[in-house]
Amino acid sequence: MCSSDLLDEYVNGQSLGGTYRAPSLLGSAGTIGLSFSSSTAGTLTLNGTSTSIERFPISGSTVTTAASGSPEAGWYWNASESGRGFFFEVQGSTLFMAGYLYDDDGRSFWAVSTGTMTTTQSYTGALTRCTGGQTAGGAYQVPTCLTDLGNVSIIFPTTTTATLTFPNGTQTSLVRFTNF
Repeated sequence: MCSSDLLDEYVNGQSLGGTYRAPSLLGSAGTIGLSFSSSTAGTLTLNGTSTSIERFPISGSTVTTAASGSPEAGWYWNASESGRGFFFEVQGSTLFMAGYLYDDDGRSFWAVSTGTMTTTQSYTGALTRCTGGQTAGGAYQVPTCLTDLGNVSIIFPTTTTATLTFPNGTQTSLVRFTNF
């Protein structure tokens, strides 16, 4: 499988738990391409520079299968709240979540959470803000993931839908994004 397209860059989008704010297109960061050599490895190409990628084992040293009834791995979003999205993957009984969103000043950041699922359909854990780190096409930089944002709770009514409760108590309904 191989795809190639422009990588867009946005600013001023939806914050963690604030009222909806549409993102603004800043421009293109260049051409991006993906090719996969197996179900766990591939190559990411950005503006002609290639980087090997591989699926991350979140629950140990190898990638494991999720428990039956766990949510499908992938990106989830609320179509009425474009500008932020959340990636969920369960391996064994361990969930990893990464969210891309914006702070109140409009700057983008990542938030992550990982831990043991409460049930195959629910999770509660600490949400951590990450800044810095790797830039698109730049030299490697270690990210800083130190800011505790509070606890996040997620209920998965089906394997492709979720209700996410943010640390401030606001909620959003999410569906697995499939429009690739």
